[in-house]
Amino acid sequence: VIRYDAYAGGANENQELETFNYDVTTGKIITLADLFPDTPDHLEKISTIARADLLRKLEQVSGGDVITAMLDAGTASVPENYTNFTFTDTDRKSVV
Repeated sequence: VIRYDAYAGGANENQELETFNYDVTTGKIITLADLFPDTPDHLEKISTIARADLLRKLEQVSGGDVITAMLDAGTASVPENYTNFTFTDTDRKSVV
């Protein structure tokens, strides 16, 4: 994960994240489609899981006051929402 911070004035910086998942044996970038080769609707499945997980976590920390329109837009099953991702060989469910 690469984090870019840029200061344009004011109290807070602008932040951008970029991720790279690289297969060192084949020399190619790994995409989500590579991870789910037999699942043509993989973005829809990931979207459903991400939305449910984020909603549960946001409800916990906000006392149930969650703006679902923002959550729905950010977890919609469109490629732009899932261009940055990482994965490991361990289960990281506890990471927010």
